[in-house]
Amino acid sequence: MSKTEAWVLYRSEGKNGNALHDGTFRVETIDLPEMGDYDLLVEPIYCSWEANMSHALERDPVDICKQRHEEKVVLGNTAIIRILKKGAKVPEQYAVGDVGYFWLSDHYSDKYGYMELAYAYDAPNTIGFLAKQNVVHHELFLHLPENPFTLQQWAAFGLKYATAYSNWKLTQNVYRLQVSEAQNPKMNVFAWGGGTALAQLELAHIDNHHTYMLTSHPGRMAYLESKGITAVDRTGLAGLAYEDADSKELVRKYVRAYSTFRKLIKHVTDDAGVDVFIDYINAYPHSTRRIVNRQGIITTAGWKRITDYSVNRPTECIRRHIHIHTHYANYREVLESIDYAIENNWMPDVDEREIFDWQDVDELARRHIDGEMQSFFPLYKVNNL
Repeated sequence: MSKTEAWVLYRSEGKNGNALHDGTFRVETIDLPEMGDYDLLVEPIYCSWEANMSHALERDPVDICKQRHEEKVVLGNTAIIRILKKGAKVPEQYAVGDVGYFWLSDHYSDKYGYMELAYAYDAPNTIGFLAKQNVVHHELFLHLPENPFTLQQWAAFGLKYATAYSNWKLTQNVYRLQVSEAQNPKMNVFAWGGGTALAQLELAHIDNHHTYMLTSHPGRMAYLESKGITAVDRTGLAGLAYEDADSKELVRKYVRAYSTFRKLIKHVTDDAGVDVFIDYINAYPHSTRRIVNRQGIITTAGWKRITDYSVNRPTECIRRHIHIHTHYANYREVLESIDYAIENNWMPDVDEREIFDWQDVDELARRHIDGEMQSFFPLYKVNNL
């Protein structure tokens, strides 16, 4: 049995505290599974730090080790990988030395190929790319078509852009079932800040819609404007966090914040309002829903903050709101997203200053959890080319 070095997350024996603080996230040597005839031994080169990794380290909403009934796990499900060795029955088009794109697989998906469990997150007995080597089924390795982009960009593209592609395709088609292009040719598409939301706003911008991102990162505002996306400063909206508060003082703070929110939206849209709200964070579900126009859509593929919330069904019916929930993409959509990216120059911009070395993964995790990243697409490098 071969071994490799990995950043390992251990089950929490006490309260579900941050693994960066309690010493349960650390580097050690692990055993790799035996290679089967259809497997590849691979090494990751560049990997993307995903929100699900921070969720796991924060043990929020769950302790992923306990959910998987495992003592320890190795995270990391977005990577550019190189083939080191191939099983006896792996097709000949997979060659030692090939570098390609890892996709999260339909091995943990429903009959239509949509993911139910995420590789190296809640899928049991899966090892992620916080390991220096890994054993994966050959069908999880995708050769990339000829293209002008860097491996760093493809690592950042991975999970975020395929998720955005699948969600946007559904969102725009559903909206058009209620409101025709003749009635509203350009939708107003808003999002709370984040890498997947940015990827989806870029798709909306390519489709010639009005796009807006709410962010509190000063460094991101000029970047958004350079991409043709209107940056909306959310600094004065902290009171939205009290939308379910009981105390009169907090209720007043919420009312003031929501009034500011509503006026801000009216101002930046010339009173046209929000047709689509992309909400991967789900920090203010009631406020987000209230602000959306009639026949509008609230769409997500994430649950960073709140996993459960209530809705007033009569209000949502009367306003004909559509709530869309997706999870990653199926194989066909992954291939479509790659082709679309190459044809339309739809790719993430990677900040070289936020590519972290292997030994600094814990610092990358801390900065991501603490909201200190300027880039939408932080990466870490595991092995050299």
